[in-house]
Amino acid sequence: MAKKSENIGGKLMTISVVGLSGTEKEKGQLGIGKSCLCNRFVRTSADDYNVDHISVLSQSDFSGRVVNNDHFLYWGNVQKEYDEQEYRFEVVEQTEFVDDSCFQPFKAVGKTESYVKRCVATKLQSAEKLMYVCKNQLGIEKEYEQRLIPDGKLSVDGFLCVTKSQRQFYKTSSS
Repeated sequence: MAKKSENIGGKLMTISVVGLSGTEKEKGQLGIGKSCLCNRFVRTSADDYNVDHISVLSQSDFSGRVVNNDHFLYWGNVQKEYDEQEYRFEVVEQTEFVDDSCFQPFKAVGKTESYVKRCVATKLQSAEKLMYVCKNQLGIEKEYEQRLIPDGKLSVDGFLCVTKSQRQFYKTSSS
């Protein structure tokens, strides 16, 4: 359900990137690439890319304005042109942040749903949540761009499910 954007004249689509998340036991040492995919998509230049992404956080990083006590990241928006039509995409990544002190997923206050139930939500809300740029941003958010989720709410228009290929799985699990 694309909405007409008032400020750029293109269609606005909010995409939620989902896939296996959790502790190293569930997802392996390297994860499956949700953050890398989001990072590459929202950057205007292929060279403007951060390779390091984290899912293991301290309590202070989990409760900071970037993660904001939620298990999703707001990657911001990007304008793209396809078939001579302008589109603006807002991108979120559904994930499972793990506490660095006990290596268990954080319990978000008032939110007890499992990752599987959370990742299919079409309405996301997080007041004052900042756009994620890179892992170095956590703890020093003021030194990075301060872009908020518009109105603190997003309505998801589509989902992109990221999975490991069998080849990657066997390569990772045999090491």
